[in-house]
Amino acid sequence: MDWLENNNVSIILSDLNLPESRGLNTFRVLHESYPNIPAVLLTGYGDQENAYLAVREGAQDFILKNELNSSLLIRSVKYALERKRSEVQLSRLALVIEQSSESVLITDLDGTIQYVNPAFEKTSGYKQNEILGEKPSILKSDQHDNDVYKNLWETITSGNTWEGLLTNKHKNGTLFHESV
Repeated sequence: MDWLENNNVSIILSDLNLPESRGLNTFRVLHESYPNIPAVLLTGYGDQENAYLAVREGAQDFILKNELNSSLLIRSVKYALERKRSEVQLSRLALVIEQSSESVLITDLDGTIQYVNPAFEKTSGYKQNEILGEKPSILKSDQHDNDVYKNLWETITSGNTWEGLLTNKHKNGTLFHESV
C-alpha cells in the first residue's frame, strides 16, 4: 500500500493471499484505496469463490495460478485496462445525462420506461419512482393524432432518430411543449 501511494500505477496485479492479508479482504483494501486502478487477481483453485466475489465488487478479472501463462496474463491485463477505460467513459456519459437540462427518457423495446433523468422529473412533474415501469403514453395530451405516435415508435424502433414538437401533459394536468 505504501508503494502504491508513492508510484504511478496503471494496473494492480495481486495475489488474493498476501502475507498481510488473506482472501477477499486483500482486494477490498486495494479497491477501497484505489478504485480507479483496474485490478487483476491471482488465486489458487480453492479460493475461486472469493475471486468471483471480487469481480462482482469491481475487480476486472482473476487468473487461477495453475493456469497462468504469459499469453493469458497479457490478454487479461489488456482487457482489464480496456474495460476500465470503458467504465470511465460510461461514467462520464451517465454524468452528462444526469446533469443535462434536457429531458431524457429511456424505454425498452416494449415502450416501458426504464430511466428518466432529473430534467425529465422537473419538466413532467413525475418522480423517477412514479414513472419507471409506465409507458410514455402517461404524458399523452391528446393534442396529436395516433399517426404521430405510430411514426415516432416506428422510427426509433428501427434505429433511426425521430425529431418533432410534442405537446405533453404534466403530472398536474397542464400541457407543455417539448422539442424531441
